[in-house]
Amino acid sequence: RFSQEGGDDVMAHPKCINGATEAAITDAKENSTVLNTTEVEHSMPSIITSNTHSRGKNTTLVFFPEEIWSDVLSFLTPNELCSTASLINKQFDGWSCRDALWEVHSVNRWKGKQNIDKFVNKKTLSWKKCYAWAERDALRNTMTTDELCYFSWKLLYNGRWSRLGLRKFRPDGYYESPYAGTCEWALLNNKLCFMGISLYVERDPETWGWVIGNQTSTVYFSVEETLS
Repeated sequence: RFSQEGGDDVMAHPKCINGATEAAITDAKENSTVLNTTEVEHSMPSIITSNTHSRGKNTTLVFFPEEIWSDVLSFLTPNELCSTASLINKQFDGWSCRDALWEVHSVNRWKGKQNIDKFVNKKTLSWKKCYAWAERDALRNTMTTDELCYFSWKLLYNGRWSRLGLRKFRPDGYYESPYAGTCEWALLNNKLCFMGISLYVERDPETWGWVIGNQTSTVYFSVEETLS
């Protein structure tokens, strides 16, 4: 889940934070304040440490400033932020939802992906929600007519790339073929019908684009043309 709320009274334990953050925690300890548990209130996120042999009598709390925790959280994956850090307490839940973290994860995740502007341009949503919507949309297997017309298409015919440029399916329901001229197209039950043939449409898991006619002699791959 992309939103979770934990209890206020749960303390942050080293095991709750991924092992990749141990180096950051070690560096932070040099400038941190170590206090006995009887001398402080449990009002700050902390790491519980113990070197006792008698029911925790020597247990101490190592307190880190917010900046240190921000660095620690930056080492976590999206799944770890949602399933681990956000469950520690409300303060960690808030920190793990920060736009600065999720913008980095989104940009890295969306490299090489197609048609993600619709998520980036959702200015009313946080970066975390944009990331979540993009992940959910990537699981969709049915192409829309808008997507068919939005993309340009690269043709692989009989195992060879066409030299006649990218193809376009027009919004008015027509397709311009260098060989057959102008013909009508229809997208029915996730199959593209045109020029007397019917080709299945599949999602490309690598690019989040589409492939039409996979494993046939006529295969179209979606291409997102950049606007100059």
